[in-house]
Amino acid sequence: MQEVYADGARDSGASLAFALTQAKNLLTTRRSTIYYVQLADEGKHLGLPYGPGLSWFGIDPTKLVIVRVADMTEFLWATEEATACRAVAAIIAEVKGSSKLLNFTASRRLSLRASANRVSLFMLRYGPRRESSA
Repeated sequence: MQEVYADGARDSGASLAFALTQAKNLLTTRRSTIYYVQLADEGKHLGLPYGPGLSWFGIDPTKLVIVRVADMTEFLWATEEATACRAVAAIIAEVKGSSKLLNFTASRRLSLRASANRVSLFMLRYGPRRESSA
């Protein structure tokens, strides 16, 4: 699991571009999907990947699965479940601020699941406070 920290949502474009560039290089014929998960209410502040922009980046927009969840419990569940999918090459999990649920134990669990299933997980975190993580 790779974590990218940025001071605020204004840096979300650069963080997402970094993660997408890394994820693009992991795509294969068997693992042809990038899984993007975000809390639904944070989409108002962070936005979503733009289809024509993805094409310009060299990523087929049909290969990006966007999942928007209601709360942090669903966020962690959806991210962990995606690690078991054999079609997923990379997971980009984007979260603003901090949450008690996204602690060291949760990040360690995600890291172990991603590693065991050979899936790259990019956790994009925004906010001035850095949480301890695995």
